[in-house]
Amino acid sequence: MSIERKTGMILSLESGGKSEIEHTLEHLSDSVDAVFLKEPVLLQGSVRIVGEIRDFMRERNLDKPIIVDRRLQESELNSVEGESSLFKNEGAYAMTIMATYGEDFIKSCKRKARLGIFAIVDVGVQSFRNLFDNAVVIQNSVFARNNECEGAIMTSRHLDRIKRVRDAVGKDFLLLSTLEEGGKFGDSLSAGADFEIIPYRFFKQGKIVSKL
Repeated sequence: MSIERKTGMILSLESGGKSEIEHTLEHLSDSVDAVFLKEPVLLQGSVRIVGEIRDFMRERNLDKPIIVDRRLQESELNSVEGESSLFKNEGAYAMTIMATYGEDFIKSCKRKARLGIFAIVDVGVQSFRNLFDNAVVIQNSVFARNNECEGAIMTSRHLDRIKRVRDAVGKDFLLLSTLEEGGKFGDSLSAGADFEIIPYRFFKQGKIVSKL
C-alpha cells in the first residue's frame, strides 16, 4: 500500500481511547489520505491499536495507510526488526525514525525494517533547532532517498527549507510536512511537500475544514 494523494491531508492522532479514535475516523476518513499515529496513542492502546484502527476503517471501506510515529533512536536500533514486524502484522504501512544519526543509521533501519520507513529530518521544537540546520536537513533527506526510505518528514516552520529539500531529492520522493501552530494548511504543499500531517486538534478547533 502507498499513499494516494486526494486531499493532501494526513490525520495525526495524538491521544484518545479506541472509541474516540473510531468516532474521529468515521467523520474524517473521507477527508484525509492517511493516518499518523503518535506515540501516546500506542502507549495507551499498545500495538494492537494499529490493528483495531485498520479493521475499523476496512469494515467501513475507509481503509487508509497507517504510519506509526515511532521516532526510533540510535540506541534502539536492535529493536527495529522486532517492532517493525509487530507493526506490519497489525497492518501498518510505515514507521518513523529519527534521521539525525546519519546515513549509517538510516541504512541499518531500512535494511532491518519489515515495513516502510519515513525519516524525520526536521522538527518544529524550537530547542532542537541547532540539530536541524539547512545543510543537515538536506543531507539527511538525500540519505533517506538514496537508501530507499518511503519519504522524509519535516516541519512546516521553514517553507524555504521545504523548497530546498524538494530540489535536492527530486519530485519522486515523498515529502511530508507537519503543520505547526500558526501555520496555514496548503503552504507546505505549495512549497513542495506532497502531504501535510495535521493534528486532530486543528480540525476540532475549526482551523481545518473536514472536506475539500
